[in-house]
This record gives sequence, structure tokens and C-alpha cells, in this order.
Amino acid sequence: IWAKELGIGIIPYEIVDGVLISANSNLLLLDSTGTVRIPYNVEEIASGVFNNLEGLTRVIIPGSVKKIGRNAFSNNKTLQEVIIEDGVEIIDAYSFGGCSNLQTVNMGDTITEIGMQAFYYCLNLKNINLSKSITIIGSYAFDNCRELDNLVLPDSILQLDSYCFSGCTALEKINIPANLKTINDGVFQNCNSLTDIQIDPNNNNFVFENEKLYNKRKDYLLFVTKEVSDITTTEITIEEGIKNISAGVLNVYKNAKVLNLPSTLNSIQSSNIIPKNIERINISEGNPTYSSDGVNIYDDTTLVLSVTKEKSVSVRSGT
Repeated sequence: IWAKELGIGIIPYEIVDGVLISANSNLLLLDSTGTVRIPYNVEEIASGVFNNLEGLTRVIIPGSVKKIGRNAFSNNKTLQEVIIEDGVEIIDAYSFGGCSNLQTVNMGDTITEIGMQAFYYCLNLKNINLSKSITIIGSYAFDNCRELDNLVLPDSILQLDSYCFSGCTALEKINIPANLKTINDGVFQNCNSLTDIQIDPNNNNFVFENEKLYNKRKDYLLFVTKEVSDITTTEITIEEGIKNISAGVLNVYKNAKVLNLPSTLNSIQSSNIIPKNIERINISEGNPTYSSDGVNIYDDTTLVLSVTKEKSVSVRSGT
């Protein structure tokens, strides 16, 4: 005879010191509609608790939970909706990564941090309201969320980590709030539809002009929209004064074969700054950091990257 049938209260899951831990009995939290309601006596959802759970369609997380752990709900291919109530503070790395059918996330306003790859490859995620308390969005957090077409960043946001919106190919519009201080490498890589960037008048850290997003000093090129006037050019010339170019920025120039880099360039963080169609690279004379032989870039005697189309790379003597 089942305890429930006798009116005896049971706890069909495992909680240790307020942490819901991974256990087979947690499957009993999944009801007949495919919904999991996290109990109100849970303060943290441990790593991998509901990873790859077949039949899960909806998750409700109460405010008693302060942290959603790593991989907590990752790789659930049937998950469609997540409701996170006020009280939750941290969405850890990979929490919902790989939930390819997730469409809607309703987020409370107490979350301060979205971890690395938290919503990575949520291919159908279209609707999400970000917490008004978020200060940091981690690396690759929304990478390849290909249906996400509009996103409103809250005034609380301070930092966007590397590649956090990379591959959001439907994203058309984004705002840069007053308090945002840091946009790291590749944040908007392959955001091919992004043309509307609105910078708060009180933000003194970034500049958007002539379809290009820069830092305040205009020495870091962060993004170029597809509306740039010379998009069809076969030769790209990066203006003097630029010291760094964010990954993927120049991919908008689909027809370019030649890339001219300035004497001021002093940082190449990734080979991704060079579009795949480039056949020749020129670096202005007087660059103290880099030099080029036309197909290779060198840092003193070290080969940094090459655009050769040959199977092997020929380097200059002394490298």
C-alpha cells in the first residue's frame, strides 16, 4: 500500500542542509503534465539534479532557492518553459545549457549573476526577461540562442563576458545601459541581424557611430553592423588608433580579400578577428608589436596567425 494512499506525508526527494541533491527519487517531482515544482524548503539545487530528464516540459523554481547549480537542468530536450521566482540570486554555469526546445524564461528580479553557458545552445529561446539586479552575464551564457531577437539589458548590468551573445543570429536590437562598464571579446560575434544599438546617454564607456561600436577611447572595435557603408568592399582598412579588435567583428565584410591593420594594433586575442575569406594581410609600418609578410602575422619571431590557403604554412627565416 502506498503511503500517499494512507494519508501519510512523504518526501520523495533528497535534501541535505537545504540542498536538493541528485538522486533517483527526485524523478517523483515530475508530475503528469511534465512540470517540476521545486519544494519551498530547498535553498539550493545541486549540480546535475535534473540533467537530461526525459519528459520535462516546465520548471517552477521558488524564491527559497538562492542558487541554481551547474548543469542542474541541462540537456533537457523537451523543456519549454522556466519560471524563476523572486528570491533566486545565482544561475550557475550550464544550468539550462543545451535545452534546445526551451522557449520562455520568466526571471525574477533578484538574480545577480548568470553563469557561463547558462543558456548555451537554447536554440529556440525567444522570450526572456532579465532580472533587474543582474550585474554580470557569463561567457557564452546565451551562445547560439538563435531565436532570441530582442533583449533588454537592465540598468544594473556592469559586465558582459566573452561571447555571451555569440551566435544570436536573430538578435536585432540591444541597449547599452548607463552602468555597463565592460564588454569583453566576441560578445556579439555572428550577431548578423543586430543593427539597432541604443546607448544610454549617461553611459560614458561606449560609443556607437557609423554602424560601429567602440569603447570610449575608440581604440577597441567591438562590433560592426551589416549596415556599414562599405560592406561590399574587397579591401578592409582598420583606422589608425585601433589597438584591439573583438572576435568576429569583421565577418560582416563577406567580399573582402585584403585586410589592412593599423600601426596602433597591439593585441590579437583570437584568430577569429580575421574573416575566413581574407587572402592577404598588411600591417602599417611602425607597428611595434606585429609585422606581416602578406599571409602571416608575427609577434617578433613568433607566428601569431596565418591566412594562407595552402595545406602547409611557410614562415619567414628566424621564426
